[in-house]
Amino acid sequence: MEIERERWRRWRDGFESYACRHGKLAGSTAKVYLRWVAVFMRFLESRDVRAVQKLSLADIDAFFSQQGARMKPRCLYNLRAALGSFLKWLYVTGEMDQDFSSVLPRPP
Repeated sequence: MEIERERWRRWRDGFESYACRHGKLAGSTAKVYLRWVAVFMRFLESRDVRAVQKLSLADIDAFFSQQGARMKPRCLYNLRAALGSFLKWLYVTGEMDQDFSSVLPRPP
């Protein structure tokens, strides 16, 4: 990933800890969330978004459009929960200036 590996590891570890403790998620659920976050980060890289501070609502909409085209609504709901938790964590920890977690598209 273009985002430096050390920052990604710090985010991954911090988010996993946050999700298990504060989100009260089982470890296996946190791992699924982390897989979705990794897919999202690769998507951002493919759009030449090299820093989460450069993230836009258009990027998020494009990601959900791409993923939603091949997913059932229940899976899309799980994706929204995973990405929403991660974006909220980035905002709460000061990694992002804007909280995108509340504006994620809702499944049909």
